[in-house]
Amino acid sequence: MMTPEIENGGPRCPECGYDLRGLDDSNRCPECGAGFTATMLQPIFERDADAGDAVERSGLGLIAACTWCSALLLCGLILKPYLGGLILFVFLLGSLARLQGWMRWRRGPLRDFDEMNFGRIIRLMTMLELGFALVMLVLTFGPWTVPMNAWTLVGSIGVLIGGIDITIPAIFAARLGRRMDDPVLKLIGIAAGLLGLLTILPSLIAMFLSNSLQTRGTPFQTIEGVVVYTCIGTSLLGTAISAHLGRIAIAGLQSTLLESFIESRSNQHARVRVGGAWISTEAGRGGEDAPSIPDAPAIPLSPRKPPIRQSKNRIRD
Repeated sequence: MMTPEIENGGPRCPECGYDLRGLDDSNRCPECGAGFTATMLQPIFERDADAGDAVERSGLGLIAACTWCSALLLCGLILKPYLGGLILFVFLLGSLARLQGWMRWRRGPLRDFDEMNFGRIIRLMTMLELGFALVMLVLTFGPWTVPMNAWTLVGSIGVLIGGIDITIPAIFAARLGRRMDDPVLKLIGIAAGLLGLLTILPSLIAMFLSNSLQTRGTPFQTIEGVVVYTCIGTSLLGTAISAHLGRIAIAGLQSTLLESFIESRSNQHARVRVGGAWISTEAGRGGEDAPSIPDAPAIPLSPRKPPIRQSKNRIRD
């Protein structure tokens, strides 16, 4: 059976490829019965996918926004009364939003250009955050009493998870900036990664000192109070700056992948349907007009009927 893609010099059936030349003005194929119209014989140009739609479906914008929620663990205040509950609630919402972003990433078009397996890291970070949030919920609302040392250990793990959530995307951004020769993306990735790692230390110090002084039950001494509040202020400032740079690093990753997506679409071949046949033609960069078709007389659906010959008997009369 013939296909519509076969090269031909006249109109063909869009379903079975049957040659429609020489037929009357019927709108049905005599071979398969499929319907067709005169518009099927007009050139059709398949345009490139929309870049804005690719960004929306990538999920990286949502993942970048969730960096602020992930960074809340890095400040080391998750064990504070009332404030810790608010931090845990916002962190849980951010983890669920990151999960939704990862699911978009799995079905998004930018995933095909991920040569460094950034999607695996997103999945690992998402599962790690959801697991930690589940542990915190069980410890908080469970029918048991958790000792302070256990809370301190869990809080320290949370600080490390917050630092990892910022550092790993920053490392990927720095690597991609180095590969693409983009000094700005490289610098942002290095700055976000280093600041995220450096913020872990004052956060741990502030949490350990606060918990130990709370366990002791005595008010802060002057030196102890200065050290504790200095570490808390340093951790808050480092968390805010590193979270902001980490968000920019993920946005830079998205922009670089989008450029690869647009370049790939611009190098693809579009197809033009002329007379029932699909003809490949070079497509311009996304959004250009359809390729021009040479001016030629249209092929009629039914050719002109030949003149009727008069019979010999009629001529004799």
